[in-house]
Amino acid sequence: MEAAVQFELVANRLPFQICIVGIILSNLIFG
Repeated sequence: MEAAVQFELVANRLPFQICIVGIILSNLIFG
């Protein structure tokens, strides 16, 4: 149960982290 909850939290957070990384990279490239 705990592992499933942790996996769900990570899965929910992953797209947010990818978005942040994409914003930082675009700032470095185009900034």
